[in-house]
Amino acid sequence: MLSSENDSHQQRKTVLIFAYLGLRLRDCVSLLSRFDITVEQVTELSISARDYYRVNALFLPTSVNPTVWTIGHIIPAHTKEVHEKYGQGLGIITMEGREAKHIALKKLSENTFYKRRWYEIFQHEFVMLVWLPEQGFNLSTYKHTAVYIPDRVFSDPRFCYCNLEKASPTDGKCTFCGDPVMKFIQQSVEQGKVLLQLLGDSCNR
Repeated sequence: MLSSENDSHQQRKTVLIFAYLGLRLRDCVSLLSRFDITVEQVTELSISARDYYRVNALFLPTSVNPTVWTIGHIIPAHTKEVHEKYGQGLGIITMEGREAKHIALKKLSENTFYKRRWYEIFQHEFVMLVWLPEQGFNLSTYKHTAVYIPDRVFSDPRFCYCNLEKASPTDGKCTFCGDPVMKFIQQSVEQGKVLLQLLGDSCNR
């Protein structure tokens, strides 16, 4: 059980902060791991990554480390750069599921000249992953297909966007996302400062 009616103000706020943090991270991972991505989704990633960094910085400052900073600042910029240059998302350089690819690259490296080895390997990768698909060739190359946002959060009214079941299908959100404190957390992140309503016992009013 994540919470109960006997939770203190601080306990309730802490649970909701982590819930909001997890939701922003889920949205980031869903977008940054894509092979095919649109300009609109690149913009969505920038917002989700910014919010992920801010919720850490505002409410969990000791958790801000190089990884959190990279997700918040570098990944959105890198995704935009890759999309503008190649028309693809960061999934084009993912290492997930690459065991077979690593074996193929090892064999390829054995058939190249030492001085030009990496040039020829990267040239091969560019041709296979970018140039040939742009020419209309459908290759059986690895693409990231994992789904981080279940379809039911969009199609089934019983579930909230966070994937928790609502108290009633007619409710707009679940008990966590619909909590008044969650609204103040979201507004704090958007404004880049902790709102007064989250200080002291004012959340309970």
